[in-house]
Amino acid sequence: MKKETNKPIYKSRAGRFDVSVWENDGEKGKAYSVTLRKSWTKDGKEWEDAKISIFAREIPDAILVLQDAYSCLLYTSDAADE
Repeated sequence: MKKETNKPIYKSRAGRFDVSVWENDGEKGKAYSVTLRKSWTKDGKEWEDAKISIFAREIPDAILVLQDAYSCLLYTSDAADE
């Protein structure tokens, strides 16, 4: 009998970022989490990535701090050129 692997219920990609939504069975029913991954090449050869996992209820807080950081950078002349 083949063991069933947990697969994301949703995936999306934009540029170097991709996101996966996971559904898990918890003590109080279904629980959802999100994995955000950024991928890049090291020296243009080897692919590397960094991941962060958050619960669904944490998404608005993550969006808020990322928007705040982006707003700050828009008004920083040096960062606007990157």
